[in-house]
Amino acid sequence: MKKDNVKNIYAKILAFTLLLLMIIASSACSSSKPKETATKEAPKQEAVKIRVHSQMPVGNHITSAMDLFIKEAEKGSKGSFKLEHYPSQQLLKSTNATEMTSKGAVEISQLPSLLEAIVPESRFLNTYGVFKSEAEFIKFINGPAHKYLDEACQKKGLKLLGYLYYAPNMVFLTKDKIDSLDKFKGKKIRTTGTASASVVKNLGGAPLEMSSSEMYEALQRGVIDGIWSGYTTVSDRKLYEVGKYLVEGYFGPVPWFIVANLKFWNGLTPDQQKVLLDAAQKAQEYDLTASNNADKEAKEKFIKAGGWVWEIIGKPEGDAFQKVVLESCVPESKKVMGDETFNKFMGYLEEVRKSK
Repeated sequence: MKKDNVKNIYAKILAFTLLLLMIIASSACSSSKPKETATKEAPKQEAVKIRVHSQMPVGNHITSAMDLFIKEAEKGSKGSFKLEHYPSQQLLKSTNATEMTSKGAVEISQLPSLLEAIVPESRFLNTYGVFKSEAEFIKFINGPAHKYLDEACQKKGLKLLGYLYYAPNMVFLTKDKIDSLDKFKGKKIRTTGTASASVVKNLGGAPLEMSSSEMYEALQRGVIDGIWSGYTTVSDRKLYEVGKYLVEGYFGPVPWFIVANLKFWNGLTPDQQKVLLDAAQKAQEYDLTASNNADKEAKEKFIKAGGWVWEIIGKPEGDAFQKVVLESCVPESKKVMGDETFNKFMGYLEEVRKSK
């Protein structure tokens, strides 16, 4: 009896010992194996898709600037952005692009001066003649006025990323030769917006609104006597075939805007936001040079086609012309912006003029 008890005790000890050894061995094996989670790669994050609207056709410097913006944004994002460009108003029309971008129809847009439709503060930048030079304009948009304008955009659902330059100046193209300001009297001139219309009125002319696609035929048939536009439009639309005379006074730079939908913008990380701001800055720097070069080439093309240019900048006639421009455009801008806001921007401009 005692021997059987002893045997049973030994058997139990042996079984327990074997079980313990198996547990230790199993633990050692499992710890030596690499964890599956350590070897698995983190799932690749899908790129953010961004639709980009722009207005001008392929080949125009504005379109090229937006192409550069896209290239720099994708490169800077290191694959986290995928931008799709829709130039030539493929997605939106210039007349509704501002409102539709603020509503999220696209993520990013290049907008013309029609931004003022919902952000009246932007009108100051298109107060023709208020900037004395291109250099002054550049200092202005890089100063405190930009922050104020950006805040105004955000209140309307937009984030202001940067600026482009439709043209460094605007011109009058006419069928008949104009070599004195008096000869504007009675001329029917196609204009765009209240500011240019006011200039034409104060020069004694009759402003008319029409689509840019109608200008060639209207000039050809004598429906209008001239147009107010940029050199590149004269060249691209071959208007030099139906109007041989240009008046080149000083209006100043004509800026356009790069904006993002605010809800989209707020959904990005700070690093992603910086990528888009940096890309917009590079596009802006590129387009400043590109717009000047494009205007120069378009002017040369106009002259080679037999055109004549009355250049009055810096001459007595030019001073009188610029006086008319300012006296026409400032009241119109005040109507859009309000006196208080206009004067606030003038204060920013005075600060720029006082700075070295």
